[in-house]
Amino acid sequence: AQVPARMADWVQRCQEAGLATLVLSNSFQDRVLGAVEQLGTQFIGKAMKPLPGGYRKACRQLGLHPQELVMVGDQTYTDILGAHLAGMHAILVQPLGSVDLGHTRLLRKLDRIILHKMPPQGEFPHDIYTL
Repeated sequence: AQVPARMADWVQRCQEAGLATLVLSNSFQDRVLGAVEQLGTQFIGKAMKPLPGGYRKACRQLGLHPQELVMVGDQTYTDILGAHLAGMHAILVQPLGSVDLGHTRLLRKLDRIILHKMPPQGEFPHDIYTL
């Protein structure tokens, strides 16, 4: 899978700033390996998000404590919930792609319902990819 240019640029700027980056995915490695190689980042697959085990493995792999990490994700029920269960901060972003699997489409509909009724706990003042 081709990584959108603005995402690849953002990850590169994070790395140049000395931030550790890691892709935590519920997918198998072969499904996202091309994207991970393009980003030049570490990877953990079959993470079973939102269960906290994958997040804890990321902490160990990076040598950091949960409170030192931020999950940037586009799914409330996997990325954001899992990060909070593992004791991490999280930033919810808009999905970059427009095609979702069936179960992801359903979760995104639930996201819209819940997020519409819930005020943000903290807003990022601009598009995260401009960092």
